[in-house]
Amino acid sequence: MHIPQHIVAVGGLVRDGEGRVLIGRSVWRRGWEFFGGQVENGENLEEALLREIREETGITARVVALAGIYSSLKGYTDARTGVHIPTKLILDFLCDYVSGTPTDSDETMDVMWVTVPRALELVDTQPYRMRLENMLHHAGRVVYAAYETHPFAARACRAL
Repeated sequence: MHIPQHIVAVGGLVRDGEGRVLIGRSVWRRGWEFFGGQVENGENLEEALLREIREETGITARVVALAGIYSSLKGYTDARTGVHIPTKLILDFLCDYVSGTPTDSDETMDVMWVTVPRALELVDTQPYRMRLENMLHHAGRVVYAAYETHPFAARACRAL
């Protein structure tokens, strides 16, 4: 009997009161991105997301809405580390800034508030770009997309 193995992960786009969004550069991946990570045993989705944002940025945020559900359909082996990355189910949320000052961490080299146009210039790595665009254009309906990462290919994308 084959037992499915996948990661459940969360991502969040944090906005401040001036309409800026929080982005950073991860030490694990190339390029700029929003924040999130894996849900640990015993955590609910919101707890996991708020923990990841706090660990990676020093910011306290509040979850506002579910914006996207993503299926990463094909695992791959990371060329740099040789580690196998399994398939993922990712849930993206819109978040509001509560408190704190953006700070680097063990997981992020740079963290900063940027305007939406600047975020769209900087976040250019797929699938982060697709997910960012979906969160920025969120109109109250949750987006579902299925994709493969290496090479990136979106198979389906629709509002639910």
